Amino acid sequence: MTLLNKKIEQYLNGEKKPLYSAFLSDSQNISTITTYFTQYANKDQAVEAFDRKFKAILRRMPPLTQRSTRALNTEVINWDQIFQDSRTQLEYRIQSSRILAAAAAPTADTIITGLNANNDSSSESGSSSRSVSKDHTYGLRSRLQNASDNNDNNNNANNNNQGFPDIKPAATTCHINEMELTVPWNQYQKYSLNKAYDLNLHLVSDLQKVLSLSSIMLLNKNSNDEEFTRLFGKNINSLHSGFRNMFIDGSIVLGENIFASLERIVQKIIDAEPMSLDDPRDEAYMEISLLMKNADKGDRAVLRAMNNLISKLPSYKTSQTIGETELVTNYLDPLLSPMFHDPHNRRLFRWLNRKEDVATNQKPYGGMTVVEQMHQVNAAGFVEVKPPESANHHYDTHKDNYQLATFCKEAIDSGDTKCAMGIQAVGFNVDFYLCSFYHETIYPFVNLGRISLPNSIETLLPFLMHLRLCKQITMAYDKYCVRCQLQESIPEKNKRATLNPDQLSNILHEIHNTKLPTLNFQ
Repeated sequence: MTLLNKKIEQYLNGEKKPLYSAFLSDSQNISTITTYFTQYANKDQAVEAFDRKFKAILRRMPPLTQRSTRALNTEVINWDQIFQDSRTQLEYRIQSSRILAAAAAPTADTIITGLNANNDSSSESGSSSRSVSKDHTYGLRSRLQNASDNNDNNNNANNNNQGFPDIKPAATTCHINEMELTVPWNQYQKYSLNKAYDLNLHLVSDLQKVLSLSSIMLLNKNSNDEEFTRLFGKNINSLHSGFRNMFIDGSIVLGENIFASLERIVQKIIDAEPMSLDDPRDEAYMEISLLMKNADKGDRAVLRAMNNLISKLPSYKTSQTIGETELVTNYLDPLLSPMFHDPHNRRLFRWLNRKEDVATNQKPYGGMTVVEQMHQVNAAGFVEVKPPESANHHYDTHKDNYQLATFCKEAIDSGDTKCAMGIQAVGFNVDFYLCSFYHETIYPFVNLGRISLPNSIETLLPFLMHLRLCKQITMAYDKYCVRCQLQESIPEKNKRATLNPDQLSNILHEIHNTKLPTLNFQ
């Protein structure tokens, strides 16, 4: 819990008629709000964020008679002064860091020289004394150099106190497709951390950087920020394809005659007379059921999905707005359930209505689990869903992607699964990701592909082109999203921490910016 949250809860406990003016009558509360305001670039954004936080906490508190937020909306508070004080505090912090970084190096040299001189003197006089080792000397100088290199930011202790993440670089190197990863990745993480110090990270335009602070490498084809592209160079697309090819078996195809048969079946439904007595969908169901007889597991999943879609889809695209519930029930679930729900093998796909037991307090929209025993359920994947009109709501969609990546990483770190599947649906566009532990500091979160869902029987025919990818993803999930064996567990020394909510709040600059979003959901 952040200090501000704690202060608000303390004030609201038993307060029937909450007022901002009463809350601000405590000088400690003013000081806490001033510090909170330092992360925002203008007063309106800061006040709006505080107002949302205050009222959200108020709604969570036990109901009291006559408790109301009406008075909060009509109070006149001198927010200008508080925000101006926050600017002064932020400038003081930056100036203090500059002075500290400039002064620390010569002071350290003096201390080290003095200690070594004392050691030499003690040695000559025959007395015993603890010497300053070369490792210790190098470590001290290195830390001071880092303080200077961090572009006028606080030293490590102050950074941790302010809630900044602690990035531990990889000690060994790794490669993929003969491309060296460790050096450019360490440099990219350091660059992202410096941006965080400057309060210059935006979740929408800097999602790749924000995830790197949790050691998650977001990989989408032709969708990398400038610094990531610069560091990894001309082979950057082979970085995505290299990781993708680790999981997707390109040799997997649909069974013989399945594509041609489905094409014929769907065309027959499209050509059928509307409102005819003989429903062509019933005949299609029986024909597809016959195709399942000699099909392998991946083909059966695809064929079940086709049966579901044929029975659920409207004949023509609806002109009405499609909300989340309808999107899930009539379009998403008919495809995703056959791909990931396999109760016979204790692999379940569920739409969730409660908080999951994961490291964050957020709740995924859906998830995949593997049931090992009656009371042991391991997470194997997560789903986030937004309705079609959310495609341009960039903050919401990028927040979903961030949560998916961190859910997956936490499942891997906990030992629940070797790899974790992340599925993000924004309207009819569905992106499939796979997260794994590749090397210390590197958890690739790789886009396996995007599938455009059909919105009617009319669009089911072009959707057939996606069925091969659906089969490949299903087979990858079955092969890699499995319980991690003891010998496959990640050594504790190689695990890297995930940003907690307070750290995420501290590093994000929430003001709207004109940069392009990291991801495109159109």
